[in-house]
Amino acid sequence: MRFANVSKLEAAESERRQAAAVSAIADAREAFLEWAKDALAEGAVRAGELEGTGFESAKDDVHSLFHDLKGAGGGVGLNLLSRIGSLGADFVRALEAPTPGATRLAAAHIACLLYTSPSPRDLSTS
Repeated sequence: MRFANVSKLEAAESERRQAAAVSAIADAREAFLEWAKDALAEGAVRAGELEGTGFESAKDDVHSLFHDLKGAGGGVGLNLLSRIGSLGADFVRALEAPTPGATRLAAAHIACLLYTSPSPRDLSTS
């Protein structure tokens, strides 16, 4: 966007900075997705412990995972992933004790996150 009182040189510099910012966000998004795939695989294992003796530790780990996905996903423009992460964090935070079915519900959130995650390759066309 050009304003009347902005020189062509200033406009070109502004466009260059905008392009650099868009590129940096795309790079961050790709790095986030690579991290998220690995983290979700580990989260699926930890979610399996929400019904057993490792409940407190698993709850902390799974909540942290969902919370990180919520914040970082939103930060790189993956709003659906951010929302699912938010719902997962709320669900896990509300657990007070090992609960039958908690593993399945946490796993369902993780499956949604994995299913809705674009692959880094898909981002190259956006």
